[in-house]
Amino acid sequence: MIRIPRQPDYHSGKIAFSYAGSVWMANEDGTNPRRLTVNAARDVFPRFSPDGKWIAFSSNRYGNYDVFVIPADGGEPKQLTFNSANDTVVGWSRDSKNVIFNSARGRVYPGVLSLYRVAVAGGLEVPLDGDWGYWGSYSADGLRFVFNRHAPTWWRKHYRGSYAADLWIEDVKAKTFRKILDQNVADEMKTNNTWPQYGNGEIYFVSDRQVSAKAGTREVLRSTNNLWKVPEIGGKPVQLTHFDDGSLFFPSISADGKIIVFEENAGLWKLDTVTGKVNEVRIEIGTDSKENNFEVLHINGEADSYGLSPSSQRAAISAHGEIFTIATEHGDVSRVTHSYSRETEPTWSPDGKWIAYVSDEGGRDSVWVADSDGSNAKKLTDTDNEKLNIGWMPDSKAVYFTSSDHGLYIVDAGGGQPRKIASNDAGNILGSHVSPDGKWFAYAKQDRDLRAHVHIVSAQGGEEHRLNDDLLFSTLAPRWTPDGKKLIFLGGYVQGGSATLRENAAALYSVSLSEEEKDPMSRDIDSESAAESTERADSSRGGRAAAVEAHAVEVKIEFGGLER
Repeated sequence: MIRIPRQPDYHSGKIAFSYAGSVWMANEDGTNPRRLTVNAARDVFPRFSPDGKWIAFSSNRYGNYDVFVIPADGGEPKQLTFNSANDTVVGWSRDSKNVIFNSARGRVYPGVLSLYRVAVAGGLEVPLDGDWGYWGSYSADGLRFVFNRHAPTWWRKHYRGSYAADLWIEDVKAKTFRKILDQNVADEMKTNNTWPQYGNGEIYFVSDRQVSAKAGTREVLRSTNNLWKVPEIGGKPVQLTHFDDGSLFFPSISADGKIIVFEENAGLWKLDTVTGKVNEVRIEIGTDSKENNFEVLHINGEADSYGLSPSSQRAAISAHGEIFTIATEHGDVSRVTHSYSRETEPTWSPDGKWIAYVSDEGGRDSVWVADSDGSNAKKLTDTDNEKLNIGWMPDSKAVYFTSSDHGLYIVDAGGGQPRKIASNDAGNILGSHVSPDGKWFAYAKQDRDLRAHVHIVSAQGGEEHRLNDDLLFSTLAPRWTPDGKKLIFLGGYVQGGSATLRENAAALYSVSLSEEEKDPMSRDIDSESAAESTERADSSRGGRAAAVEAHAVEVKIEFGGLER
């Protein structure tokens, strides 16, 4: 049996529905299913004309969703609308000459849906009489039209509020409107009354109104979508179905008002409005997919994060949810991850053996490490928060990261429990960076005014030291120099929150971490001996000796004398 047949409609023993992006039709007992449309695009919301000769549907085969019609027995689709806004088929006029659809074309306000009709014979769309409009249905004589004025977020369960989908009836000749339900209900108690269908003096609709509860209470969570009806003149609604999963969507009534078909918990169901009998329509489909099981992608310019190898000859990048390594100049591309999850934020260990990254395999962000060729992948964290700013300790034995619980953590590359180093009440830790000797962390964190300030803390945790930045509005993005003697950071007029509406301005600053023998701002060479001394010092910093020297760095910080 197929799962998730979508947006069904009924006419004279036949059910039209959308499945796997195509329009299908089957007998009302589920037998003899056959595909009516075949296109790589999505064809949705099929609706029979009242005379049974046509099926209207929406398709995005030319970009956005437009209205199309085909003969009910199948045939070449005919496009009726050509607007850049999405057009969703709702139903038909009773004479089968016009398709009713909703669209947000800015008629009332940008983004607000209104109802329109378009002739099967072709021509310009014509707005219906109301202003806003989401869904609707004509009475059998075509003299009345029931509709939702407010458009619900249909997949949002348990909603209570002023924007709940409401039921209105229009007298088509008089062009007058009246609300037929919940006129005197407080906003905090109003439920969605969605997808109204006109049938023999009754209005059928979907609602979770069986639970009378205020928005935000525990009681409201017991509410579930079911089919209801109310007399067209108004009155007390009557519940028709009693499903308890809350997943009843998109009902549609037959032209004679006797049958309603609808989605329920990823299946297709039918209600006889005369007897009240409800039964599932089970459909078996064995067919070839319209698309290949595998797709070859050509990715160019889509890397969303990267990390250089220690030699800078290769880089680890994330693109299309996977981790790759590439040569920075000449060389082959190597794929590191092979999963259906999203992997990002790759960073190479200093010894070049490992790549750490973030993956949502398992349903939530976790820090993983793998060999640089992708083998021996291992998950290091299992906490329910977003992982950010991944980095390695200088000895390649541990990984540090920040997370959306406002913490800075270290976790051993071999596994174990993450250890919290620092935290912040106002927001996430920003731009953490470990010192060359692995003993200190520098990072920025916001105060309660959302002004960021650079802090330093021991890699073992403990007391934080805020950089003396009283002369600057905020400081952020700290980075240690390779010799560990200075901290480089941004400072200036930078702030989060609504203050980002103005232009931020920052400059690059450095601070000496211990007392210096000469003025760090001095660039003077006053003699040839000074020039020769400078040249010897510069040459000694290059090559493999520099790497050995860097490995032996010991960072010394005199917190009492930190000055810019």
